[in-house]
Amino acid sequence: GDIQKITLGFKNNYYPNTITVEAGKPVEITLDNSVRGCFRSFNIRELGVSYRSQNPLDTIKFTPTQKGSFEFACGMRMGYGTIVVN
Repeated sequence: GDIQKITLGFKNNYYPNTITVEAGKPVEITLDNSVRGCFRSFNIRELGVSYRSQNPLDTIKFTPTQKGSFEFACGMRMGYGTIVVN
């Protein structure tokens, strides 16, 4: 019940492009099947998240402890967005 589940797709960039989560609660991000290629390499550098999602069954799991706005991006930084931690 406390897990914050988010599914990201891809429409010329990650979609939704801004996601909001609560600090101190586990987050699970899933990249759906519209996300392909290097965009499956998902990073939030400032939060220490770096994960290569092989398919939509993979889940990127982390618990943010630091509040603020942080960029998430693919490995090549061609796709990006913002995660807001409240």
